[in-house]
Amino acid sequence: MSSKKDLQQMQLSRSKRIRASRQRKRRFTFIFIMLLLLIGLFAAVPAIQSSTMADQVKTKEKLANQEQVLASSQKTPPKKSSELEQELKTDIRVDAIQTKAEKQCTCQNEVKKKEDIQVIKREVKKKEDIRVIEHEVKKNETLFSITMLYFSSSQFQNEISSYNGIKNPEKEIRIGMRLAIPNPQFMFTHKVSKGETFASISRKYYGSASQRLSLASYNGIKNPDQLKYGTTLQIPSPSTLQKIASLSAKEDKKKEKAVYSIVITKKTNKLVVYQDKKVIKTFSVATGKNSSLTPEGTFKIVNKIDEPWYSPKGIPGGDPKNPFGSHWLGLDVSGTKGTKYGIHGTNDPSSIGGYVSLGCIRLKNTDVKWLYNNIPLQTTVTIK
Repeated sequence: MSSKKDLQQMQLSRSKRIRASRQRKRRFTFIFIMLLLLIGLFAAVPAIQSSTMADQVKTKEKLANQEQVLASSQKTPPKKSSELEQELKTDIRVDAIQTKAEKQCTCQNEVKKKEDIQVIKREVKKKEDIRVIEHEVKKNETLFSITMLYFSSSQFQNEISSYNGIKNPEKEIRIGMRLAIPNPQFMFTHKVSKGETFASISRKYYGSASQRLSLASYNGIKNPDQLKYGTTLQIPSPSTLQKIASLSAKEDKKKEKAVYSIVITKKTNKLVVYQDKKVIKTFSVATGKNSSLTPEGTFKIVNKIDEPWYSPKGIPGGDPKNPFGSHWLGLDVSGTKGTKYGIHGTNDPSSIGGYVSLGCIRLKNTDVKWLYNNIPLQTTVTIK
């Protein structure tokens, strides 16, 4: 029993000691905090006193300055009535000039606003007129090759890059990105279904049947009424068809003025141009590696292309490596529609006069350019 009491007393004494130590700690922390506060107050008092002293000095200086101004105003004599009248007149003039300037500014602002509105209207109209298609960039495609695909000319590169907000095409154009192509010459292809005609296809894409002849001409088809089921047509932009229509009109005028014909002799590799059965030009040409490659017979020129694309190797028009050179005049060899055999330029002028081609008639770029500019569509070409 005595041992239990001793244990209880020991626990009580231990708890008392713990309580006493906690109270001592609390008192010490309280005293420490109070000391810190007192030290902060003692440190702040001089700063407050110095700021109040500085404010008092500033107020005294202001009062002194005011007194000096009053004294000087009392010393200066009062102005005469004539001087006062003159000052009033000048004030009135100044006010009038200011109001006039303000009116001019407001007028100019209104004019500028009207001009801005007109510019916005023009921009909106331009955007409405623009026809845009989307192109997904594929492997090895560049801005140059994409431009050549849709315009057959590299001059439209800046138009595509600015329309898409591209500043550095080499770094910004990546595989898979989608580019907006504004007003492209070539838009997409169309596979002819049963019962479709050039008139119905023209109505589908252009809103009327008026483009049927130009659409047929663009695809190298002579008779628009003979459109076969399953044929794949290229659908160009309306502006491109308008150019074709104007070109056809020019070609018709050329036909009315003179009748041209061309005779190509493989034995001598010479191309002779006749106007009204008279020789006007003779050019050296290159023909097929063997006699069977270049077809013989009488054909018509069914299409003319500036800076043609070399599809077999994907070389764009205008590229110095393009074996078609600067221009192409397609011949309606059976089953080709002017796309396989033609009269074209070259990237190798030294080959002219030889038997080197895969079947086409090859000329120097300067010579084929003359043919392109002067010989109309549907001109007869005889190869013998």
